[in-house]
Amino acid sequence: MFAYVLLGTSFTLINSPLELARSLEQNLNLPSKFAYGSLAAFGVLPKMRLTILTLQKAALMRGIRLSFWSPKLYFKALLIALNWSDELAQAMISHGYVEDTARTYAHKISIKHTDWLYLLVPLFIIQPLLLMLP
Repeated sequence: MFAYVLLGTSFTLINSPLELARSLEQNLNLPSKFAYGSLAAFGVLPKMRLTILTLQKAALMRGIRLSFWSPKLYFKALLIALNWSDELAQAMISHGYVEDTARTYAHKISIKHTDWLYLLVPLFIIQPLLLMLP
């Protein structure tokens, strides 16, 4: 999970979440469901941060301290996120989203030479460091 979050964070340092979702769908031919899901995940991050703080404060009111690394905290947050996911899926279906239909793109995202550099340069820097580990 941490690797997935780190990967998404590194991509959003270069592009906006909307450009990232469009690029995943258009250039990597990932399903639109995945692209919209990743876009929804970026959109829900601020709300999730507030939810985690609320869960921590509610636990403190009961005399329970939930640390940042507490599994209980993330289990509760995961249940809330699953509810949000279900609500989002229902909203998309009610607005006419059909998963396996052909789509047109208002904004075509192309991969530039600098995008390849952003991908390859960190790999060439990190790979020798990983090989030196015991």
